[in-house]
Amino acid sequence: MSGAALLMVVVLVTTGMSTTTRDKLLDAAARLLDSGGPEAVTPREAGRSAGVSHNTPYKHFADKEDLLAEIAAGGLDALGRRCGRCPRPNRRP
Repeated sequence: MSGAALLMVVVLVTTGMSTTTRDKLLDAAARLLDSGGPEAVTPREAGRSAGVSHNTPYKHFADKEDLLAEIAAGGLDALGRRCGRCPRPNRRP
């Protein structure tokens, strides 16, 4: 799977309803990632998109790389949960 395809999977499985400020920031950053790629994601822009102060993201994430890593980790966790529900082919030991 190409890097772009993996990013699309991550974005698709991480977006959704959020309740905490941190979740809102992650959702906003995932939308930015989906619409403009990694270059479009900044903590300030995620804050603006989430409707919080431009400094709020820095209370939850160290920097842009930390924010992107959290999006990726959340997406991979969600993908793993989905794959866990998928039927698995019979495998020989």
